Amino acid sequence: MVEKADWMAEALDLGRQRSQGEVELYLLRERSLHIKVFEGKVDSLDVAEYQGLGLRVIREGRCGTSYTERLEREAIEEAIRGAIENSTISPADPFQGLEGADPSLGQIPPLELLDEEIAQQGEQKKIDLALALEQTARDFDPKIVNVPYASYYEAFREVRLMNSRGREGAYARGGAGLAIETMAQAGDQVKSCYQSQYALHFGDLDAKELARKTAEEGIRRLGASELDSASYPVVLLNEVTRGLLATFSSSFSARNVQKGLSLLAGRMGEAVARPELTLRDDALLPGGYASRPFDDEGTPSRQLDLIRQGTLSGYLYNGYAARKDGVVSTGHAARGSVKSAVEIAPSNLYLVPGEKSLEELLSAAGSGVLIVDVEGLHSGANPISGDFSLGAQGYRFDAGGTKRPVHNFTVAGNFYQLLKEIVEIGRDLEFSPPMGGTAVGCPSLLVSRMALSGK
Repeated sequence: MVEKADWMAEALDLGRQRSQGEVELYLLRERSLHIKVFEGKVDSLDVAEYQGLGLRVIREGRCGTSYTERLEREAIEEAIRGAIENSTISPADPFQGLEGADPSLGQIPPLELLDEEIAQQGEQKKIDLALALEQTARDFDPKIVNVPYASYYEAFREVRLMNSRGREGAYARGGAGLAIETMAQAGDQVKSCYQSQYALHFGDLDAKELARKTAEEGIRRLGASELDSASYPVVLLNEVTRGLLATFSSSFSARNVQKGLSLLAGRMGEAVARPELTLRDDALLPGGYASRPFDDEGTPSRQLDLIRQGTLSGYLYNGYAARKDGVVSTGHAARGSVKSAVEIAPSNLYLVPGEKSLEELLSAAGSGVLIVDVEGLHSGANPISGDFSLGAQGYRFDAGGTKRPVHNFTVAGNFYQLLKEIVEIGRDLEFSPPMGGTAVGCPSLLVSRMALSGK
């Protein structure tokens, strides 16, 4: 758990005295474990630990940063000197500053973010979980010819922040996960399937269920054929929709709006999606993988609707962007590490689910294509324009409920247009494992029509 940090208070006072300006200290401790198994043996076991202290000094609108990975007094004093020196060569900026204490923001409710049981479990038990994951998949069906990847992983993050304007807080967060890739073969055709599972509590991990689900899906994809190029009604599986949302989430950053890097600039209050759609970021979400009491500037967390019933209703702000627009920070300051600048990122970002099951979405479509996997989100999508063109695979389905696997086709479209063409929103909301301080969740979606290019 988070320890007392009187040395940080002393360091803050020292920085304030020497800089005669505003000072912020950001302490980060991280620990991770990654176990990979292959053919019934441990292939790799990696343990990593990290700690560091980031400093910001702001004097007369000039910001200087520094950091140290040694928490001894001498190293901290050197980092303070470095931040002060850097502030002297930084350009003056009237929007630079630190977030101050604000009683009007209210009290943060208690959050259960850390399951001590994860760290208390013996290493062998975690190895056994990864081995069970691999073996269950291998034993599922003779068509599973290989399990090239099976792993257990866990990560813990501890944050403590203090600044000279009265902001102070600390929290610790952690979780564990499983990931597996299976390869199924029938004749000359081989299909792979990758899936993962993440949980805040060790006891919620289910290796056998994940292995069964992944192996079953891989086998189901065998016998895939080419798809005729056409425009189809499309159901996007929740795994696909959350990948798209993660790729284009930067459009909601106030800094990107201010820089002209978002097509949502100047559209506050406009209808940008179907009236049924609400896009929400909630750092206080109970059980949220990326829940936290405050952001990386100490601003208390809160729930924020970015799109409310189809209407653009908010942007994500850190302190700098908020001062530039003359508003209050929404609590979305983010740092990748103590070395990083303060950026903007979501916490638990998700589409509010509807009421229909996946099968009900398929029934509502009548006939079309269910897309279960896409490739190329990093290279085939433009976060600014919203355009994407991605390799995909899935199932051709008809009104009678028949499904046949299809592959080697491309799905192309525009994210902003897609938001308007959603017909139904599923209830199968699932979140991705957290990346940094962000977890993205989506249900499956029925889209009126999308252009698919195949044979």
